[in-house]
Amino acid sequence: MSLRIDGDSRTVVTDLRQESAAKVGTAPTGTGVTVIESGVLTHMCHKVRVNYTAFASTAALTGDVTLWTTPAGFIVERVLAKVNTAFTGGAISDCDVTVGNSAGGAQYLLTFDVDTAALLVGDVVAEIGAGLVDSTRADTAVTSNAFVATTIQARFTSVTANLNALTAGQMDVWIIGKQLPSV
Repeated sequence: MSLRIDGDSRTVVTDLRQESAAKVGTAPTGTGVTVIESGVLTHMCHKVRVNYTAFASTAALTGDVTLWTTPAGFIVERVLAKVNTAFTGGAISDCDVTVGNSAGGAQYLLTFDVDTAALLVGDVVAEIGAGLVDSTRADTAVTSNAFVATTIQARFTSVTANLNALTAGQMDVWIIGKQLPSV
């Protein structure tokens, strides 16, 4: 086990695993039944920072940013976004973002404004897309195929001017989930 203090002054524990010689449960027996692997489910968090400079050459009202391509066997449980600095500049009066598993998708976070600073998104059900919400609560939903790598993208959309007019803006995104043992 290792401990470190990161730049945000939070304590982070990495590579914390607890295994015992006696695995929970009993191995199946019988013809045609084989245990392929018994392993540890690893909880992971991936953090990405998006700055307005990502759109310096985007002469369009929309622009996509790849936040992460998950490994095969990764189940996305939650996505959180925090606007540190409002995305503003030039003639841009409104700038919105969605986060999903496809360009322009909103499977993880529904449309939210990034032209307002100090905004946290993904902490209430009303902000979370159908890829993470069942009919009654925010929950792990394997609606995206967790057995292949998934590209998670944020789509920025300006209403009034091209995104290359941005002169300020910074947002952090956390992708939280579990890595299944060999898929």
